[in-house]
Formats: sequence, C-alpha cells, structure tokens
Amino acid sequence: MAPVAYYSLIYNNRVYERFPSFRMLDQSGNPSRTARTEDGSETATGRYGWLCPNNPGYRDYVRRELTELFAAYDFPGIFLDMTFWPMICFCPSCRERFRALTGAEIPTVIDRTDELWNHFERAREEWICEFAAYATQICKELRPSVTVEHQFSTATHPWTFGVRACMTEYSDYCGGDLYGGFEEQSFICKLYYTLTKNQPFEYMTSRCDPDLHDHTTTKSEDMLRLHACLTYAHHGAFLAIDAIDPDGTLNTDFYRTLGRVFRETE
Repeated sequence: MAPVAYYSLIYNNRVYERFPSFRMLDQSGNPSRTARTEDGSETATGRYGWLCPNNPGYRDYVRRELTELFAAYDFPGIFLDMTFWPMICFCPSCRERFRALTGAEIPTVIDRTDELWNHFERAREEWICEFAAYATQICKELRPSVTVEHQFSTATHPWTFGVRACMTEYSDYCGGDLYGGFEEQSFICKLYYTLTKNQPFEYMTSRCDPDLHDHTTTKSEDMLRLHACLTYAHHGAFLAIDAIDPDGTLNTDFYRTLGRVFRETE
C-alpha cells in the first residue's frame, strides 16, 4: 500500500486548548467552542477548536508538527484537511494584518457597495490561499517528491469559506469529501477534472448514508458501486470514508462489501 498521511489545518482541539492565543475569534471576541453570556459566564457552543492561519505562533506550530510527521513516517502523499475559513475572524492577528494592508479596521457590516468590505473579502481569500501555499511549501521542503492535496470540497461553498480556484495551485491534484448525492457528485467531478493540476482528481464520500452524522446507516452495495463508477467515468480516483466506531472497531461487513466493489472496478 502507498499510504497518504492526514493532517488537519485550522481544526485542532488539542492546540486550541493548549494555546488560547492561536484561536479564531468572532466579532464579539468569542472563540469557536465557548461564548461569554450577558452575566459574564462561559457556555459551550461548538465541538471544534478553530485556529487562525494569520497567527504567527500557530503557523510556526504547523511547521513544527509537519516536520515531526515527515521525520517519523515514510509516505508518498499527504492530505491537508480543512484549508478554509470556518468563521469570519476578528482575532488580533487578522486585525493587525488588515490594518497593515489598508490602514483601516475590519468592517463589521456586510455591504458589497462598500469598497472596504470588498477589500476585506478579497483579503480573506488571498490569506487562505497564502496559508495553503505556506503549508505546501513546508511539505515540499521536507520531502520534494511528496504529493500534496488540500481540502477542496469547499470550492462551491458560500463566500464565508474564502476558497477560490487559486487553492488548486497548491495541490498536486484536486480532491475533497462531499455528501450531496449523485447529482452533486457528477457536477463536482466535472469541476475537479477541469481545475486539477494533475490527473486523476480525487472524489471522497462516506459509507454512511447520507453522511457521517448517520454513523450506523451504511450505504447499499449498489450505492457504493455507483459512487465509484461515477468517479471513474469522469477519470477520477474514488475514496470511501469509513466512520470508525467510538470504541475503535471497524465494521467488517462494510469492508467485505467495498472489497467486492473495488474488485469489480479493478
């Protein structure tokens, strides 16, 4: 097997807890997992800890973790997940970077007739692309032969994610995980085929129906076969995502089913 390593950018609960200064903050100064109520107490609001790609300390931490990963393991490819803005960040690093760029504070009202707001939207897109370039460069410095793939399922997501086609410049091939069914898959495969730097692109989806939230509902063999064949019809590579049980065990029946599908498509 040729293993592909996995590393999560932006989403990292462990680093979120250890380094509060790395956190993304909303307009009110709240991070992604807690919010302060009117009486001054904190309440839990989210599952994931979000870290800001503009924070110099976090960027250095990413470099150190990737360096450790490449030193410890031999793998020909790496998937860098979550390369997008899950929120509009008002942390000190974002404020400082926008101030240095424009001499102004980050606008707080969405107004596309306001050139300052439009400048901020463009800046967010450029910043996330620059962060993708930064992570890719680290990987290539550590192992020039490695293939790098950034999460690109957000290609057609709303403007808040800040992702545009420039993301493909820092991926050796396009890929992402999507859960919108076969019509969505057909469209995304065409998009990836057109935008990818190298073929094949990669289409990923879960064994769970319709997505990972329905953990114990497995797609039928016919559905898995259709996902695979629809990807191959567009000259892509298909990946099925398994949701491992909380106790760490695997669903062996699913692997037997997927094995039959993959033997057919071979």
